[in-house]
Amino acid sequence: MVLKPEKKRGFLSRFFNFRGLAFRSGLYFLLGISLVLIVSFGYLLVYAASMMVREVQADATNITNLTISRIETVIHPIEEVTQTMAQGVFVDGQTYSEVMRMSRAYVKASPVVFGSCMAFEPYVFSKDKYFYAPYYSETKEGYQERILGSKKYNYFELDWYKTRKVRDTAGWSEPYYDKGGGNTLMCTYSVPFYRKKNDEKTFAGVLTMDISLESLDKIVSGVRVFESGFAMLISREGKVLTSPRPELVNSDFRDLAKKILARSRSKITDSLARDSTDGTSDRSAKYRNQHSKENVSENTSGIRFTVNGDTNAIADSILTGKSGFSNAGNILKNGKDGTLYYAPVGNTGWSLVVVYSSDELFSDLIDFLKKLGFVVLASIFAALIITIFVVRKVARPIRKLAFAARQIGQGDFNAMLPIFRSRNEIAQLANSFSAMQVELQNYIRNLQETTTAKEKIESELNVAHDIQLGMLPKVFPTQAECDVYAILKPAKAVGGDLYDFFFPDENHLCFVIGDVSGKSVPASLFMAVTRTLFRAKAVKGEPLNKVMESINQELCKDNPNMMFVTFQAALLDLRNGVVEICNAGHNYPFIQKSDHQISKFRCRPGLPLGVMEDTAYFLETLTLDRGECILMYTDGITEAINLKETFFKEDKLISSMLSLPDGSAKDIAIRLLQDVKNFTEEAEQSDDITLLVVKYRGTKKERPGAEMAELELDNQIDELDKISRQLEELAEKWQLPAKMVMELNLALEECVANIIFHAFPDKNTHPIFLKFIKEESSVRIIITDEGKEFDIVKHPEHTGLDKPVEERKIGGLGIHFIRTVMDKVEYSRKENKNIVILTKKIP
Repeated sequence: MVLKPEKKRGFLSRFFNFRGLAFRSGLYFLLGISLVLIVSFGYLLVYAASMMVREVQADATNITNLTISRIETVIHPIEEVTQTMAQGVFVDGQTYSEVMRMSRAYVKASPVVFGSCMAFEPYVFSKDKYFYAPYYSETKEGYQERILGSKKYNYFELDWYKTRKVRDTAGWSEPYYDKGGGNTLMCTYSVPFYRKKNDEKTFAGVLTMDISLESLDKIVSGVRVFESGFAMLISREGKVLTSPRPELVNSDFRDLAKKILARSRSKITDSLARDSTDGTSDRSAKYRNQHSKENVSENTSGIRFTVNGDTNAIADSILTGKSGFSNAGNILKNGKDGTLYYAPVGNTGWSLVVVYSSDELFSDLIDFLKKLGFVVLASIFAALIITIFVVRKVARPIRKLAFAARQIGQGDFNAMLPIFRSRNEIAQLANSFSAMQVELQNYIRNLQETTTAKEKIESELNVAHDIQLGMLPKVFPTQAECDVYAILKPAKAVGGDLYDFFFPDENHLCFVIGDVSGKSVPASLFMAVTRTLFRAKAVKGEPLNKVMESINQELCKDNPNMMFVTFQAALLDLRNGVVEICNAGHNYPFIQKSDHQISKFRCRPGLPLGVMEDTAYFLETLTLDRGECILMYTDGITEAINLKETFFKEDKLISSMLSLPDGSAKDIAIRLLQDVKNFTEEAEQSDDITLLVVKYRGTKKERPGAEMAELELDNQIDELDKISRQLEELAEKWQLPAKMVMELNLALEECVANIIFHAFPDKNTHPIFLKFIKEESSVRIIITDEGKEFDIVKHPEHTGLDKPVEERKIGGLGIHFIRTVMDKVEYSRKENKNIVILTKKIP
């Protein structure tokens, strides 16, 4: 195919050819010049901006610290006086009337204290008074004293009383409107007080001092940074205590941050688009970030109210008592972006937040940058025009050569190349293209021949892959006595791993696994021979070790490549779970017990098959109980390697097996293979992987049909009646003795009551499941709950039963009773659930 010459374009389109060498060379040249200009002027700009930020932040820090000191000067005496008066009731033996008199005097003396209350526990002040809380407070007319406490004003449920009683510590409350008390928006400092009763410390009530938010606002309102700056006082839980904007008082600071972010999104997006033309926004942000990293380490934890910001981060930083700077979106009244500084206020848990305008900080600098940017852009454009004009003349011969190269690239290897008489670099490039034409013709011819041969080989390998996998059994047995599943995943198209299973007779299952040395086609052929020999010899009823010796002799006779196979064969007696195993140098199998314990069966190994002709092999036996399984695998599992070049190893295989829930052989195999894939991630598979899982279910005689019933309860104490009713129905249906039913009922009620009272600390409703199973000679009850882990089996034995009742240790007697009346108690923890199994024999 011959390309047509490009159509002629206008002067401007040809001069500003954005894909041409002239334009790009000019652009790269100007980028270098621009970089020099930016470095030259940038240092001065960075220094000036950092100085401005440093001075403003220093002012904000000083103003904040000064305001915090003024607040602490007011708050600290209130805390000390209140604690001293509350302690005097217990230590100095002061009467309640003396404390109330002193609190009234302090309310009058302190200019910021709004009121004081001494709230008593029921019947503490007087045996006939359930509520009694004398409250002395400031009013518009002067001071008044009232007795608080009624069903409408139940101060026992208010935060300032209930929290101090529960935590047994003094502290400030969140802002609240005290309707029926002070009838104003306030914060309360509460201190629990006590009395002596029988030489013991007894909680008597709470002594409080109230501060109206209006008085705090008088202290904070004087904070100013620039014209539009202001300050806010934030409580421990994130409530706004003071603000020059009244509508923000008592609002949640997190909600405020989210609203500011929502209003700022469109504004920030427009600002970013506008600032991308002059670069000022990025440079200003760089200056602020650089200064913050140098001076305030906590800034990384503060929120940035940007389009992708996390509005909860700044609140978390403030409420945890940190200090630092952060961007604050359009929080200012004039809708401008703000920057805030926050710091904790002593031990109150409050934080002071000072907000100042970012635009006012950088307004002069931004004006200077705009003017400077205009001059620089004009200079760069003029230099671009000159550079393009010079480079275009140099690039004209290259365009001709590029047109010819496009023809060659589309398959026209006979395209005419331009001839250059000079000996410069362009002429040398033309000669190289001419030589490339000849080399490309030879390469395409060789590539076609190689591709044809490769496709033939790949087709043959795919056929070999299908044949190899077709030799392995795909239909897994569904007998009631056993469950079998296997997976083989070759590392290449074909591999050397194998597995097999078959039933020599109706009472036995034979299963094998093997791993041939090497990979690809030779290994797959050796694998096929080994499997065929085993099938042919194992059906004759000879012991497995004799079968292995016979196969080994056959493989050693004609083995010029000295290949060998690690091989492991097993014969399971379906009637009793007895397994005979013969091992020829293969990995030891793992046994998963019914209690989920994992053990390695170290059967005596012989040499791999095909190594030495006169090798003897040994027969080992083990017995599987019902529900136990045996896992055979090749070293592709344990030697699986990830991108960090670490191996999966046996310990990870064991931990994976331990984490598996109860399931079929297929579930176990698929889950283990998935764990290996998760470990190796994107690393290439280095060896064939084979898994064979056999789970013994037991014979039908060992598993008689059991009757079963289920019951679901909530973790409520009144649900225990359902257990008695269920047992009564089952006792009549299963004809259980009355004594046995009584003992089962007592043990179940004790066990379920422990779960109700101790397993769920959150006090929410949770289900408890009971499963009743009647077997041939016993009744099993399985109790399952999602509460805290508690092993009833490992709980220490109750001691001191021979002592008088008043001397016995409290607790543990119920568990002792359960162990005594039940014949067997089992416990396990699976999938974050407690499973308790109680077994009682039928007399």
